[in-house]
Amino acid sequence: MSPELQSLARPYSGQMQPGGTPAFPQFITYTKLALLPEVEYLCGAKSKLTMNIIVKTLAGSIVARPSTTWDKANDEIFLPDFVKKLTCSPVLFARISKAGRAVPAQFAPRYYDGIGYGVLLYAENLIDGSPEGYAQAICLDHTSLLNEPLYNPITLGEPDNVFVLKKNGRKIFSTAEGTRAMIEEAIAHASSHCFLRTGDLLAIELRERKLLCSEQGSRTKLSATYCGNFLLEYDIVL
Repeated sequence: MSPELQSLARPYSGQMQPGGTPAFPQFITYTKLALLPEVEYLCGAKSKLTMNIIVKTLAGSIVARPSTTWDKANDEIFLPDFVKKLTCSPVLFARISKAGRAVPAQFAPRYYDGIGYGVLLYAENLIDGSPEGYAQAICLDHTSLLNEPLYNPITLGEPDNVFVLKKNGRKIFSTAEGTRAMIEEAIAHASSHCFLRTGDLLAIELRERKLLCSEQGSRTKLSATYCGNFLLEYDIVL
């Protein structure tokens, strides 16, 4: 990591650069996000946990996952008995910091304040080709693994800042190719379909869905790092 990025590795101060651009640190840790009042504040709404997870799929479609799918606890995940086959897709995601609709790509940098990498899980056996089947497969609790801390967007595009995803200790995906342009284009695309609210998470699929587990009673460890730092670790029980 460059000295410039290392010098920014401190909690977000809330300071602004000229022109109203946030003075980002390397990473942003919302240590109080587990507290409901803080979640309410970050989501910019009176009701609690009202944020959405907006997904730009690999095919370029825009879909939404409910907030109940969000998990950042790094704990065990027990799936319902009707899930027979679980797949996963790695994602690059950003936290929306300003509400907006039909945001032009050139203005999109004003609408997010931190980035991260994560994983979306899919109950693959429910995807039967119908809209209802896909909708069921993406709305299960604890299937959007989008963890903190959030990182400064300037960490993207650095060849040494690699996201590595492992299954049972074996690398199954890695990339350093995420860019701010990808996020900003996704913000423009998603906001043309739906209103983006403060606190929403916008995720971009980076690879087609791959099998994670299909053996009943199996336990799979999913872990990831970014910039060489711990990012997530889950035990998934099918």
